[in-house]
Amino acid sequence: VEMRELLKELKAMGKTIIISSHILPELAELCTHIGIMEAGQLVINGTNEEIVEHTRTGRILQIKVMNQADGAALILQEELGLTEIPFLN
Repeated sequence: VEMRELLKELKAMGKTIIISSHILPELAELCTHIGIMEAGQLVINGTNEEIVEHTRTGRILQIKVMNQADGAALILQEELGLTEIPFLN
């Protein structure tokens, strides 16, 4: 929590910060721009809004959940803004 507060202060000061994380909602809270790398290559970069818009168009994410599928769906809706979450048995 202390690190997150420090990063928010540095952001408010206009400082450039480089962070490595796989938790996009957490990054969106701290960053104005995000770059995504795959196999050592930068595959996309842009503002938070641009990244969200790019990842929403035409992409299908299939997740297998052992239990609590409703809870997983709620997290996907709240954290990633997903609106269409069909369930398969």
